[in-house]
Amino acid sequence: MKDSVLNTNKEFDYSAFLQLEKIINEGVVVTTFSYIFQKAGKYVFQNKGSGTVITISVITAAEQCMGAGESGGGVGMVTKEKLESFGI
Repeated sequence: MKDSVLNTNKEFDYSAFLQLEKIINEGVVVTTFSYIFQKAGKYVFQNKGSGTVITISVITAAEQCMGAGESGGGVGMVTKEKLESFGI
């Protein structure tokens, strides 16, 4: 979701994800995909097939992962409180 207000890296290069979309549209069945984020920030993506939205927070080595030590690690539901913690 390139224009999401949650995205913090406005210069993010989406080309790998556009290439993924292209090969899926060509009929290739993709069961896994990985990407290494080079810059800390928040990134929002949407699965066009299911509509599922995921927000990925990439942190620096000096930061601590939100939710670390909780059940499920840093994965959780989007709530009002979570959005407020993102500054929304």
